[in-house]
Amino acid sequence: MLQNYSLERYVDGQEDLVMFSKGSDFPAAEDISRSDFFRITLVIKGGGYHLIDNVKYLLKPKHVHLVFPGQEDSFLLEEESCVYSIFIHYHFFSLFTEHFKFIYSFQSCLPVIFLSEFGFKNLVHEYKAIRTELESFNCSLEITRLHLSLIREIIHREAFKYLKVKEKKKNALLTKYVHLVETHFKTEKQVSFYAEQLNVTVANLNLLCKKYLSCTASKLIQNRVIEEAKRIFTYGNMNVKEVGFDLGYEDASYFTRFFKVQTGMLPVQYINLCS
Repeated sequence: MLQNYSLERYVDGQEDLVMFSKGSDFPAAEDISRSDFFRITLVIKGGGYHLIDNVKYLLKPKHVHLVFPGQEDSFLLEEESCVYSIFIHYHFFSLFTEHFKFIYSFQSCLPVIFLSEFGFKNLVHEYKAIRTELESFNCSLEITRLHLSLIREIIHREAFKYLKVKEKKKNALLTKYVHLVETHFKTEKQVSFYAEQLNVTVANLNLLCKKYLSCTASKLIQNRVIEEAKRIFTYGNMNVKEVGFDLGYEDASYFTRFFKVQTGMLPVQYINLCS
């Protein structure tokens, strides 16, 4: 039998920058928007599933699930399941962006990471430390920040283990490709540009991405463009035409069609959801 867990306890950090939940529900507050938070969920035990942008992922012990600002998600947990979630406000999330860049660039393809026993134990320890700090009378944002930095580093290290990119050349090539996409995705949409920069063939890049990221090299670029569009729509004051132009699309109609194909909705529909 599956059931939803309610929030066990919710304690404000300074300006609600960081929150902790033992269970699946988002902290309830009138002024909190789901799109304002980066969520890191650690599965402790049990099962069920996690729906992220309409894609279902099974909940398994020692898995960590990443949900980025602007994404939609929901849980359904088995009765004995237990998950810990940390919510990091968008303004605080900027501290994590650089170190999560490799993950952030393809998170739509692979938002779930399996942890080693060592990594799992370390994360459980840091989650409990953050919860203790947030529940303390004189909660320190700086101490919380330090614990979050440790969580960031643990996940970053575990992500590479999970992706099994042990071959040094392939690891380096994939990392270079992701960073090139991060640098040029607004102006360069063709895989051939990146293949030329890396001195490899388009076919080789596609094989590498399919093997380790379960998506094509082109899909990686498209995902990054869409995530940036969502970010601007959620937090910016630009209209659809301006966002399209900023992302390298001179034809607003083409950008609108591209956005709908990738997300299943028009830009204006997404903007309305965020408002």
